[in-house]
Amino acid sequence: AIPKLTYFDIRGRGEPIRLAFVVGGIEFIDERLSFAQFQEQKESFPFGTAPMVEIDGIVIGQSIPALNYVGRQAGIYPENDPKTAVKIEEIQAYIYDVNTQIGQTMRESDPDKKMEIRTQLAVKYLPAAFGRIEAILAKNGTGYCVGESLTTADLLLVALAHWIESGILDGIPKTILSEFEMVQKCKSLVYSHPKIKEWYEK
Repeated sequence: AIPKLTYFDIRGRGEPIRLAFVVGGIEFIDERLSFAQFQEQKESFPFGTAPMVEIDGIVIGQSIPALNYVGRQAGIYPENDPKTAVKIEEIQAYIYDVNTQIGQTMRESDPDKKMEIRTQLAVKYLPAAFGRIEAILAKNGTGYCVGESLTTADLLLVALAHWIESGILDGIPKTILSEFEMVQKCKSLVYSHPKIKEWYEK
């Protein structure tokens, strides 16, 4: 069976998984649900959340494990190198935390309160968080999060940066990451990957 990714028609948490398939040249079904369709089908997702990946006869209902499973097949997550794997997972866990901090503001129904929390994020939390990510990138010195080539950590970082820089998060300036040179370098490395470039030009 051809692997299948089920998510919404947005980048979000599904995009790093799409890109892992793309980089690996792995054929996959890119199922994109409307939010209404998802509500109807929600109970068929293992954790009631998307994305979900069906691959090799198993169903993976969490985005980062799915990303790394596909990444292993795509050659961008190590098969037998636990030290490299754990450094990738460490960065992914931190990016997940940052995602969650922003994500919580989506559920705030009071617009004034939402803006207040986002302003706090923009002034304090995000510059500090990206300062830490920048330092990891600088220490590694290649432009990638871990090692000398693309890994699933880079795909996750670029997805987070895209969300922030897209301008859809009112109260968080979309220029907030422009001063982080290594983050920008990682982004340009990812987007210039021939297969990723081709995917976005389609």
